[in-house]
Amino acid sequence: AVVAANLRGSDVFGRWGGEEFLIACPGMRVRDAARLAEKLRERVQSSEVIIPGGRITVSASFGVSVAPPGSATADALKRADEALYRAKEAGRNRVEIDPTVRSDAQTTM
Repeated sequence: AVVAANLRGSDVFGRWGGEEFLIACPGMRVRDAARLAEKLRERVQSSEVIIPGGRITVSASFGVSVAPPGSATADALKRADEALYRAKEAGRNRVEIDPTVRSDAQTTM
């Protein structure tokens, strides 16, 4: 609910595998995608999850990339996954951007 409430109607959100999820934001520039990821990270962290015996806080790490016009979506997904692992290795609960894309690059996914 935290994620879906912050997405546009054209965005797609779903489980990618294991504990990983994917958000595809067609037409969004990488800097805007990074802002969205940071907003979602903050919202997830400020939410408490009620479990038997108490409450827990959850954190989220994000890897951000784009698939510019003419590029392969699979390549962008691979770079986003690499950025995600950099976020996890840097201490988790953070947003990492694919360093190979310009800040004004726009996705076609």
